[in-house]
Amino acid sequence: MGEEEKKEEAKPAKANRVDSIFQKLSEKVAERISTFVAFLFLLLTIGIIIGLSIAMHHPKYIYHAIAIPAILGLIAYYNRDIAVVLFAFFLVFFFFIA
Repeated sequence: MGEEEKKEEAKPAKANRVDSIFQKLSEKVAERISTFVAFLFLLLTIGIIIGLSIAMHHPKYIYHAIAIPAILGLIAYYNRDIAVVLFAFFLVFFFFIA
């Protein structure tokens, strides 16, 4: 019988800062999915309120109110670093300005 060779496992490359942030975020989401879903509905409600406000007070800008979040969403979908920056900006806006 031959000797079994030990395969050295390669050390995983250092994940960049964004990946580690998403890893921690996914762990928190897995732990508290109900809180995350409630947060999403809160965001939906805030979006509806802002949309109604723009529609009632500035109807000529309603298409901007629809297009800008969609465009930012597409950009965030294709570039994770921009998504993190936009998310941080949203949190600052949500907690300090609103």
